[in-house]
Amino acid sequence: MMEEKSSKKEAIKLKRLTEMDTLWHPESTLVFKSSKEKRVIGRWIDKQFIELDDDALELTEKWGFKYDKELYDELYREEEIADDINGQSVCEEKGQLENTPTENPMKQEEKKIEHQSKIHTENTPNFVKCDMSHSSKLCADSCSVITESLKDIMFSSENFVKIINEKQKEVEELSEKHEELQKKYNSLREKFEKLRGIMSI
Repeated sequence: MMEEKSSKKEAIKLKRLTEMDTLWHPESTLVFKSSKEKRVIGRWIDKQFIELDDDALELTEKWGFKYDKELYDELYREEEIADDINGQSVCEEKGQLENTPTENPMKQEEKKIEHQSKIHTENTPNFVKCDMSHSSKLCADSCSVITESLKDIMFSSENFVKIINEKQKEVEELSEKHEELQKKYNSLREKFEKLRGIMSI
């Protein structure tokens, strides 16, 4: 059993999800927070991101991963708030129906539809807020990765400039030596020509 578990862990391969600039596990569709923080934040199915839900938690436990507890607590709190708002609205609606005299069924249906649309409008910002917070986290992770990459590039460029300066100095030294050798060669050649002229006489 131990050998089977170890071989299963070794077989797990994560791939880069370019659409969200993070890692994911294609076999389970689980998406991770970032390349550094390997905590599950949801699933990637049919090129769409699905937030952390019960199915994602089951897959996380099955594959031995860890989920983002902060994100889960935030989503759970927002669902509770949305349920409380819906429950309160339903209670208020029942009280109003009991206290008000009977109306035309068509008018009652119109009021009910209007009330439901109002509840939907009030709940919408919670989901938008959740998406905004998730996007801001991904943006922060992407910015940190880009910053580290820029630091590496700056460090490499500084080293490259140092190497170029050193090589340039070496070239200058070699050119000076070449000039000295050229002068010596010219001097020896002049002496040789004079000796040759004397010998020919």
